[in-house]
Amino acid sequence: MIGREKRILALVKEYFTLEDLVEIKKRLIGTGFIGGKSVGMLLARNILRKDPALDWQAELEMHDSFYIGSDIFYSYMVQNGWWKLLMAQKTDEGYFEVARELKSKMLHGVFPDEIKEQFQLMLEYYGQAPIIVRSSSLLEDAFGNAFAGKYESYFCISQGTPEERYRHFEEAVRKIFASTMNEDALTYRLQRGMANQDEQMALLVQRVSGSHRGEYFFPGLAGVGLSYNTFVWQKGMDPKAGMLRIVFGLGTRAVNRVENDYPRIVALDAPLVKPYAKQADIKRFSQHEADVLNLRDNEFQTLPTADLLSEDLVEHLDLIVEHDTAAADYLRSVGRDTKDAWIITFDELLSATPF
Repeated sequence: MIGREKRILALVKEYFTLEDLVEIKKRLIGTGFIGGKSVGMLLARNILRKDPALDWQAELEMHDSFYIGSDIFYSYMVQNGWWKLLMAQKTDEGYFEVARELKSKMLHGVFPDEIKEQFQLMLEYYGQAPIIVRSSSLLEDAFGNAFAGKYESYFCISQGTPEERYRHFEEAVRKIFASTMNEDALTYRLQRGMANQDEQMALLVQRVSGSHRGEYFFPGLAGVGLSYNTFVWQKGMDPKAGMLRIVFGLGTRAVNRVENDYPRIVALDAPLVKPYAKQADIKRFSQHEADVLNLRDNEFQTLPTADLLSEDLVEHLDLIVEHDTAAADYLRSVGRDTKDAWIITFDELLSATPF
């Protein structure tokens, strides 16, 4: 259920209890392994919970996850008659060529009835709460193999009828299964000497963190933390202190680099020191768009932050933004309202809260 990686298994033995494993089993759909991403997420939580420096149990949000076992990937292949194709893809001659054919077919397959029933029970549990379906392959997030951006993850906004919600979920699963045949992923596995290793795709299904804000759903703050800061921009900063990339809205913009739009970079040993010197650069190197889930249109959207930054939609707005004096002066000069002239800095969050 956990995996085969010896170093990971040693950590699981140290940080997991029997009760932890029983809870994972309760949330497992199908059989097989839960995959590298799921194991990494659970292991990180348990390591933190045993850290005496802070009561992490009180700080961490419940992840409320389900795990789709890796054996379902093979069941899907067998159910649709693609096993011979899969074996042909594993040969040197078919590694890329057969993968293209297989990927196309995998986007339109059907699941065994018993798996469909388990999917439906899980979706009934979540109801109309937005969820995200994430790749969690056997090789993903193992020691030395990042696979960052090689496989897919998809949001299910979960609005509409139960039939519509189920259809959207199945589409997400098919797309992630098919992403195992992405050329980028195959090339990465080939370069890392893993072309012949078993790469079944498990899935991690999670409730999306956030709040209903008008017709949208998104968190006020999201981000990603790194244990090593490769962007030290000031003498005396310790790269080993780590860094954060934080954004307004869904965390997709903190993980994925977006041209001409910037997260707030935070050096953990100097959180208030920005990576630019000039005051004029504050607005240029700030976030101008946010990712949200549109509940009315049942889709993922990217919107200008100016459309979302209001006290009607965002509580504690003062912790996220500062007033854009230059923009306010211009708006005032042309007779327009200046109350929504903001720059996202997170300065108050970093300086005036325990965060």
